[in-house]
Amino acid sequence: MEPPSSPRVDFLNLTGRRRRLSRIRHAALAVLQGQSRAVEIVLVDDDAIRELNRSHREIDEPTDVLTFPAPEFPRSPLGEIVISVPYAERQALARGIRVEDELCYLAIHGALHLLGLEDETDEGRRTMQQAMARWGKDLGLPDQPEWSSLLHEPAGGAR
Repeated sequence: MEPPSSPRVDFLNLTGRRRRLSRIRHAALAVLQGQSRAVEIVLVDDDAIRELNRSHREIDEPTDVLTFPAPEFPRSPLGEIVISVPYAERQALARGIRVEDELCYLAIHGALHLLGLEDETDEGRRTMQQAMARWGKDLGLPDQPEWSSLLHEPAGGAR
């Protein structure tokens, strides 16, 4: 019997700034355990994520994280998680936590979206928050039982 494979998590850092990625990778891998499809985490600035948010969600503002599931076919990746580092920096400051911890929570959030969780409904948001709190605790992150995007109120409710 073959052991379950684990996904590969690759990074594309488009911010022009070096960043330690090991804890962020570990957070994503923990959530995605048992998956065999690769995931790419793309680190961007506010302008890049704003353009993605505008073109894919018709919301003309930056956000913290966007997730893009890939179509399912043999050897296809699971998808991409796009994180705005400057947004994460501001959000970490607002929460009173380290930027690296916020980036881990954003990777967890994106990975949960790739696994099918949603946060557009009240029930989905509660389920997402509970899962994020559980993973955060397991990974030794600061307690965030009701994690959500702090810096904006997107049209139509939470993201």
